Amino acid sequence: MDGDLTGEQVAVRDAMRAFMQREVAPNIDEWEEKEHLPRDIFTKLARAGYAGIEGPPEFGGIGLDHFSQSLLFEELGRVYRPLSFISVHNMVVSLIAHYARPEQRANWLPKLIGGDWWAVFALTEPGAGSDVLAGTANAVFKNGRWVLNGTKVFISNADRADVIAVAVRTEDRDAGKRSRSVFLVDRTTPGVQIPRWEKKMSYSAHHTCQVDFVDCAVDESRLVGNRGDGMMMMLSTLNRSRVNVGSMAVGAAEACLEIATNYARERKQFGQRIGEFQAIQLKLAEMAIRIRAAKLLVHDAARRLDQGLPSRAECSMAKVFGTDVSMYVAGEAVQILGGYGILRDYKVERHFREGKVGQIVEGTNEIHRLQIARHMLGL
Repeated sequence: MDGDLTGEQVAVRDAMRAFMQREVAPNIDEWEEKEHLPRDIFTKLARAGYAGIEGPPEFGGIGLDHFSQSLLFEELGRVYRPLSFISVHNMVVSLIAHYARPEQRANWLPKLIGGDWWAVFALTEPGAGSDVLAGTANAVFKNGRWVLNGTKVFISNADRADVIAVAVRTEDRDAGKRSRSVFLVDRTTPGVQIPRWEKKMSYSAHHTCQVDFVDCAVDESRLVGNRGDGMMMMLSTLNRSRVNVGSMAVGAAEACLEIATNYARERKQFGQRIGEFQAIQLKLAEMAIRIRAAKLLVHDAARRLDQGLPSRAECSMAKVFGTDVSMYVAGEAVQILGGYGILRDYKVERHFREGKVGQIVEGTNEIHRLQIARHMLGL
């Protein structure tokens, strides 16, 4: 599909491809074994400009269009999806760039874009995953400061972060979508507690943490934008990030297809290469068809974002179909490789495990299907 790309878009894609091969691929096994991502990799991503993908140029960002971002995240997903924390970091950059007050943008964006601050986003709660409005974490204005209380779960790399963008209730629940606000809280602020990170089936080096806020007091300057705008800000930011999730899934699927195809060319059974068997050919063809369809769907959603067109349903479609295809292709790749498919040396087993994460994060695929249907019905 290179013929559809401009020279600048090819350069964006190739730069990330080179970065992933140089700085990431040689270290994945060690990171996974130690269950640890070094701070150094965030610093390198920031130096390469990837901490400010959506950042305004006046604050050091590169302000990439969404289609170019899609190409970039395909390359990231092709090698190592746990680096998706840079997408989360850019969610915070985007939120501030679009909704914060001018003085907040001036104070926060240079540090986030330059890599001085590693940002994470805290939304999910133990009793409020897909049902965001069920969250009970709250902030009360008391003695000139906002005091935060509550628990957030499944927060990516909160134990490594410098700042946490946290969404909490600042109004009565009856206020509905106007009941939430977003605060930017330093991880070292008194009252921020991170009791543990979870053991998981994949993304082992990418820590998933519980974060407790216990009488955590922050100044008014830490309220991002306006009080009560949190839900609108979150939905808009999440909508854009879902294309990144779909893009990473497409990249991972392409990697699995490449591994499976090369294996089918070389592996011999019953006196011939297994790629000569129709059963294998049918699998490879179906994998390629689905990847192509997913890629077109993801690119369409990205282009709609760039054109300012309504895109919430399209972004959900891209996320759902992309991650479902990734899971399917990884499973077929494991099957084609047979016993070798479950060995870590062949990588498809890791893509298989990581593929399941994609179907859950940024809203489960079931919830997205419901949102698509509600959009169709005008509900």
